Parts: sequence; structure tokens; C-alpha cells
Amino acid sequence: MTTSRGSTMKRFFKVFGLLVLILLVVIVGVIGYLALTVDLDQVKQRISAEVKKQTGRELVIAGDLELSFFPWVGIEIGQTRLGNPAGFQGDFVSFEQAHASIRLIPLFSKQVEMSRLLLDGFTLNLVQRKDGFNNWDDLAAGGEGHEKKQTEKQSEPSGTTAAAGAFMLDGIEIRNAGIVYDDRKAGTRVELTRFNLTTERIDLKRDIPFQISFALNLTEPNIKGDYTLDGVAFIDPDGPCRIRDIVFSADLQLANQPIEQVEASLNGNLNLDQEHKRLTFDPLQLQVALTGDALPEKPTRIKLNTVLNAEMESTTARLQPLQLEMPGSRMTGEATFARKGEEHRVDFSMAFDQIDLARFVPPAGQEEPVPEPKEQPKSQQGQSDQQGLRNLVVNGDLTIGRLVQENLLITDIAMRLKMVNGVLRVNPFTAKLYGGLANQDILVDLRPAAPEVKVKALVKGFQIGDYLQASMEKDLLSGTADVKADINLTAADAESIKKSLNGTAAFNVRNGALKGVNIPDMIRRAKAALAGETIPPASLQQTDFTELSGTALIRDGVVNNDDLSMKSPLLRITGNGNADLPQERVNYLVTAKIVGTTKGQGGADLQELAGLPIPIRIKGSLSEPDWKLDLAAAMKGKVEQQVKGVIDEAMKDPEKAMKDPGKLLEEPKKTLEGLKDMFK
Repeated sequence: MTTSRGSTMKRFFKVFGLLVLILLVVIVGVIGYLALTVDLDQVKQRISAEVKKQTGRELVIAGDLELSFFPWVGIEIGQTRLGNPAGFQGDFVSFEQAHASIRLIPLFSKQVEMSRLLLDGFTLNLVQRKDGFNNWDDLAAGGEGHEKKQTEKQSEPSGTTAAAGAFMLDGIEIRNAGIVYDDRKAGTRVELTRFNLTTERIDLKRDIPFQISFALNLTEPNIKGDYTLDGVAFIDPDGPCRIRDIVFSADLQLANQPIEQVEASLNGNLNLDQEHKRLTFDPLQLQVALTGDALPEKPTRIKLNTVLNAEMESTTARLQPLQLEMPGSRMTGEATFARKGEEHRVDFSMAFDQIDLARFVPPAGQEEPVPEPKEQPKSQQGQSDQQGLRNLVVNGDLTIGRLVQENLLITDIAMRLKMVNGVLRVNPFTAKLYGGLANQDILVDLRPAAPEVKVKALVKGFQIGDYLQASMEKDLLSGTADVKADINLTAADAESIKKSLNGTAAFNVRNGALKGVNIPDMIRRAKAALAGETIPPASLQQTDFTELSGTALIRDGVVNNDDLSMKSPLLRITGNGNADLPQERVNYLVTAKIVGTTKGQGGADLQELAGLPIPIRIKGSLSEPDWKLDLAAAMKGKVEQQVKGVIDEAMKDPEKAMKDPGKLLEEPKKTLEGLKDMFK
């Protein structure tokens, strides 16, 4: 009984196999008949007619149309063009050759085997006219049915790809493709040209080497670039995907820009964990070479090494560790970027060993002019930027061991930066400055078109002479200084900074010298000139002091000071006046008095002037002010003051004055005797 049942099953399978074989023969016969009898020219005409009916556009298949049915079901189309709608010139899309085919027999086993896909000379032209009409809206598809299908497709359970069977593609080859987007309304044009893509055999869950190259040209800004990308891809529809051995390069040419050329390369391995929705780029190695007249060092080379970890569900990305190399500088640190709703958050910690700005910024006077951007309608100006700033939150720590700007050196810089709602605060901000310590609190409101800046600063114990020499290359003042300032300004440009400067300041300088002027020598030379004596040769042009102090009130760039005080063993100096920073002019009155001592800068020959207020007027440009001393006016004023005192005394008590008139005239007489000695 068992033997009979077994033989029956064998006969069944033989019959079933024979029926399948007969069916395949029939299918092959039908396919062969169709291949021999189908009029391909008629097929092209029908396709063109149907496209015309559905879109209103002309489809021209100028090249050959070839069909294959067994063992490969495939199609090869020669030169083909799809025209534009009315109102637009040229072709909408065209290609020179396209070929695709699939093996028939494996389909019965739910296996997809395709030959190499070929697309040659593909060109797509997208145009938007000045009136807002474009050449693609009439082709846009959509609707509820389309959306429903997309939803159903997205809701398919995982594993359907694997259940559908194996997939194999012999490779993809796209040659000399291009896309042009011409936005005549915005006045911009984007050209993607010379696009080439080649892959080796594409088999899921196996490595797929590929090469991509293309050119991308922009008109606003004017950038022309050549790009290449090589790598090895691994695709698992239900598991991890990766691209290893990535080698990306870019060569950009920039017109009318301070930087004229950018050469960049990127290397690393990209991994996508679909289950945990995590993306990693490990390592991520970026090298950039910048060339342009705006850069003192040509080329300026920058290297970045890091590891990128991105969590797609929490929309966060982390760069750690972060290593950056620039000319004369190294940085280590880390950074995190996150998005929550409309809020974008950046947290970072960075430490530079040193930064030499001269290796990035050209010397003063050699800056390249920056082209003015095209003016936008007022309704659009700043709106997107302001909204972006309001949505940006920044928290970071930054340290710099040495910051060099030409001759200026600042060390041990440490700052904390926080920005919320478009307002940046840098506090604390500490640094060492020429033997002193600087503390600052800086607030920058970035929301207005011209940022508004508020600065509170305290610098204690720094050598002001070394600082001025390094920052201004001028020997104006020396000594150990303390400076305190509370100012605000508008930081649009250098001129607006001067005009908008407001606030208060105070300074105290100890054991130093005022350079460029020798006040005792000025008095001595004026005294000799009035007396008709030989004018002594000029001494060292500096005025020594033990203390120099004062405060300033700043209004719209005009610095007003009315309490200048300078002390030395020989002199006591007071002063008041103003300096107009926008006009670069100074108007200041200094009053000097010789004190009763022979110490100091040659005080022995000035004793007869002791106590005499000597006015010195300072006027002219800030860079080269004119100092004028009027000793004769000072002497005359002293005599007039003493004579007036005699008269006032006599008027108070005439009887006493008449008894001893010589006593009343004693002081004026001494002054006149001094004048007599000066002019004899």
C-alpha cells in the first residue's frame, strides 16, 4: 500500500513538472512571437500620443526602441526628448540612451535579477519665470490615492523586503547627466553637470563599491565646483547599513570673494543602525585648503578629526573627541548639537593652545573689499536671521593659551558663552594682559540689524606702555595701570562704533611717564625765551609722574574729562577738556604747578615759579596734538591776582592799610622782583 502511494506521488510530480515545462515553452513561444511581430515604430507613436494626451507635451523618441523578452525582459531606448509646456523654450528632459532588463525565470522563485542599468546624457531643465510660473507644476502628481498608497507602504511591517525574495542588480551606470534650476524670479541659477555614477554588482547584504563625480555651479554666490565621492556601500533593508572607505573631494572656485579657492577632502566610515536609529561617522577626517588675497598664508590649511554620533529619535549629534589644526594653532574639545521643536541648541567646550590672527587676517590697509549683498525687500530683511537667532541656544566654554594679533599678546584667556533669544553674554571673561589681569562682562544683542554691545571691564596692574606700543605701535604712556570701564556701543562698523560710544571710565596709572612731551622742559624753555636767555636744548620728551588718574564721561563718542590729576616730585597737574573720537580731535586744558622742591626733572632752576598755575592748551588731531604753554599769561595773572588782593584788603580796612602800606604790597613786590630777575 505504501509502495503504491509512493509511485503515485512520483507520477504526479512527473506530470506536474511536464506541465510546468509545457507552460514555459508556451510563454517563451508567445514572447518570441511578440518580439518578431511587434511594430516598434508604432509603439513609439502610441507612447508619444499617450504622453501628449496626458500632459499636453511633445515626447519625441528619435533613437531606436528595442525590446527583449527572453531570457531577459528588457527595454533599450535611444535619444528621447520631452518638451516644455507653452511659454517655455527648449526641452524639459532628455537623454541619449537608457537600458534596463530583468531575468524572467528567477521571477517565478521571487528572485529579482537585473542587468546593468544604463542612463546616458540625461538632462533635466527646471525653470521658474519672473512671474512665478514654472515648467513642472503641470506634471506634479498627488491626491488622496497617492497619499494613501504611501501611507500603506510606510505601514508595511518590517521584514517584507526579505520575504519578497533575493535582489541582485549587475550595477548602475549614469553617464554625463545634468540638472539645471533657473530661478529667474530670484535671479539665481544652479547647474549640476557632468554627473557620473558607476557601481559594481549590487547584491543586498554584500559590499558594493561605487564612484560618483559631478560639477556644481551657482550664480549667487558665484561658485564653481568639481566633486568626487568613492566608497564601498553595504545595504541591509532590515539591519545596519554602512559606507566604508569614504573618499570625498571638492575643488571650489569663488568669484568676487576674499577667499578665491577652497580644496577639501573628507575620509571616514559611515554607519547607520536602523534598529536604534543611530548614525555614526567614525572616523571623520576633514582637510581644507583655502587660497585668496584675504589670507596672508596661501594656502591656509585646516584639519579636523572627530567622531560623529547622531541620535535620530532625539535629534542630537555629538562630535567627540574634536581635534582641529590650523596654522600655528591646535584645538581639542567636544560639541553637541540638538533640536527640540523650533529650538536649536549648541553646547561646546574648546581649548586652543594659541591663535595667531596674523595668519588669518591681512595687515591693516590690505583688506579685500567685500562685495555688497543684493538688497532684499524690507519685509524680508533680517526676518529669517532674527527668527533663527531667537531659536538658537548656545552654552560653551572657550580657553586660549595665547592670542596674538600682530604685536599684541594676550594670554590665559578663559570665557563662558551663553546665548538665549538672540542675546549673547560672555561672562566670566578673564585674561592676562601685560602683567595684569583683565575681567570682563560682555552682552551682545544680535537681534537688531546693527548689534548692540555692552561691556563692563576691569583691568588691574598691567603695563600700559607695553600694551599701547603693541596695540597702536605708539609710545604714548608708561606705568602700571588700573582701568575700569562701563560702556555700550553699536557694532555696525568702525565709524558707527565711535559715534555710538557711551558710558563711563576711570583710570589710575602709577610710576610712569607721559611720552612725547616734557612739561618741565616746556616751562624752562618758555622762561628762558621770556627772559631773553639762550634757550636750552630740548630734553628727553617725556614727563615723569608718580600717579596719573581721572574719570571720563562718554557721550556719542565724545570723551569728557574734568578731573585729571598728575603728580610728580616736581609737578602737580590738573586738566579738563574732551576728545572727539568720530572727528579725531582733542581740546584740552592742562594746568601745571611747580611744587616747592628741587627734586624731579631739573626742578632747581624753576623754584621762582613755584605755586604758579601755568596753563597748557592741547588742541588738534588726536594722533598729533599741538601743545601750547603761555608762561607770560601765567605771570601776568599772578600779579593781577595779588594786586587785586591788595586792593580788596585795603577796601576792607583803609585805616590799617594807610598805617603800613608796605606790608600790603609785599607779595606783589616779591612777584615783580621775580619777574625782574627773569627779564634782566
